[in-house]
Amino acid sequence: MDQSSNPRARADWNLVSGIYSQVSQLINDPHSDYLPPAIPGFLAEALSRAAAFYTTDKIQMAEDFLAVIEECEPLKGSPEQHFRHFYFDERPRRFDFYKPETTGRVRPTPFESSVETCRRLRDLQVIRDTCKQIGAGLVLGGSMSYGKFLNVSGAESQKGSSDIDLLFTVEEGNQLLDVAEALSQVPGISASDLGTMKTRVHEYLKLQDKLKDPCSFSQKVSIWVDQEDPWLSKYNIRPAYKISLHCFTRDGFEQLVAGDLMILSREGAKEKTRVLNDYRQEVPNLRLDHQRSLAGTDLFLDRPFVEVSMGYLTESRAFVMDAHGRYHPGMFQNLILPQFELVAEDVNHSLRNQLDLFRWKIVERLRKERQARPYELLRLSLSHTRSSVFAPHIVRQIDNTQI
Repeated sequence: MDQSSNPRARADWNLVSGIYSQVSQLINDPHSDYLPPAIPGFLAEALSRAAAFYTTDKIQMAEDFLAVIEECEPLKGSPEQHFRHFYFDERPRRFDFYKPETTGRVRPTPFESSVETCRRLRDLQVIRDTCKQIGAGLVLGGSMSYGKFLNVSGAESQKGSSDIDLLFTVEEGNQLLDVAEALSQVPGISASDLGTMKTRVHEYLKLQDKLKDPCSFSQKVSIWVDQEDPWLSKYNIRPAYKISLHCFTRDGFEQLVAGDLMILSREGAKEKTRVLNDYRQEVPNLRLDHQRSLAGTDLFLDRPFVEVSMGYLTESRAFVMDAHGRYHPGMFQNLILPQFELVAEDVNHSLRNQLDLFRWKIVERLRKERQARPYELLRLSLSHTRSSVFAPHIVRQIDNTQI
């Protein structure tokens, strides 16, 4: 970590400083009853820009953000007290943007989300490097893709810490053993969970031989549970979170992104869908398969599952094209959407090329549906089941795609 005490020696913090000053004025005004969501949303965008200056040391970025905050709001006390004050800041909680959602989710405060984003970016760098050693492809999804510096929570949150959602691609199923071995090099990762993963991989290989439809392998692996995070521990804050792994063979991934289809269309059929199996560790917490169309309308489908050795075999859809011609991306396509965020390239085939093809197929589907429904508001962002918590600049980026 750079020992210089001046954050502006490492990055341009002017925009972050200005936006945080706005946040500070609002949360410190006892008469203020409205915090426009655009302001913390723009702060997240400004922090994402600042992150580009910190190519290797994301923890330094979090320390520098704290220094920038303290310029706006000087405090007395120790550095540890300052850190905890802003991490557990209760002042924003009176505003609607930071109140619990109907689902019970609680949005983290700006500094908490920044700390937890930076910690995961640090760990993700190590995961990426280990994946490169074995040639596995890696795509980032979930809140770490669409909600950096805005919706990434720590273990002290009422709803628990945010996962890192990762989609792996490998040539063959038995290479998942190589993935587990590579992940053992990641500091803080649970050796016990990796041991379970290796045992489950052998069960997965048996299932693969029996199934006609593609089957993915899913596993949650804990990190910073058995060990203290060397940085966060000095602030006496719990560090644990989970990494959600969703692994596909090359053929399975091609099925997921409709690589065999030139155009996403029904081709005269009443309804078009594609079934995917998933070998998961835990029983599905939602019985229904929830999907959304480009118009934001909901589709709830049955989600059959059966208990098998060391897990559950669930049935989901890669996508559904309903009888009205509306395209609904499935759960695993929503891991790729909206960012198509490639972290590590697959050495056996171009994952970047497959993601680009998938992106343009979705864009062309959107064009087709807009032509059929010129008086509806149709957007790519509306088709994601977590679109309500996208950072505003992510919504802007994906919905400004030229069609």
